[in-house]
Amino acid sequence: MTEPTVEPTATEAARTAAITEVLETDGVAEVFPPTVAIVRALASRPASPTEALRLRQGTEGTEARIDIGVEAGHRATDVARAVQQKIHTVLLGHGLKMAFVAVTVLEHGRADTGPRN
Repeated sequence: MTEPTVEPTATEAARTAAITEVLETDGVAEVFPPTVAIVRALASRPASPTEALRLRQGTEGTEARIDIGVEAGHRATDVARAVQQKIHTVLLGHGLKMAFVAVTVLEHGRADTGPRN
């Protein structure tokens, strides 16, 4: 018996596309999971990488938040601005009305040590 396939919702598809763009942004060292994802991971439930992009429906549209680390040799403000623009563009392209995108740089100056989350 085959398992039924579950199609991703429009929000999940938008989130996945946005995270992919963020991870490909020059200077992004890491995308940090939100606290809830950390708690879930500790509870033996693996957190989806897309949970790093938190989306909330506000009164003026979708509010997006993400926490990143920036590689050494890159200006944090430039990388954060690029990430913000990419997320905004991807989510708009998926039909989400955007209120704002907040990017928090939690770590700056770390050398790129390999694959990103």
